[in-house]
Amino acid sequence: MDIERWLNNEIAKITERGVSKSAMASFIMDALAMAREQRIPAYEMTVFLTNALFDSSIKMIEDAWVECGCRYAEMVIRIRDKIGNEQTIELRV
Repeated sequence: MDIERWLNNEIAKITERGVSKSAMASFIMDALAMAREQRIPAYEMTVFLTNALFDSSIKMIEDAWVECGCRYAEMVIRIRDKIGNEQTIELRV
């Protein structure tokens, strides 16, 4: 399975329903599980996740990293909606 295509599709589904901390945490956990299954190095997964978020309507990412082995991820994402409301989501999964 093409991990980049999967990430983009999953983020599109999330942004369609509305971004929430629980949806993003679930997405990140699924992404890390897939990375482990496909033996994708952590540094590559960090790039894939960051690129997928930039390509979506989520335009503000403060920090994103994945520990080696894809067992842990921490992301701080700041999202602005269409009318300018801002939401900060901090994930540690």
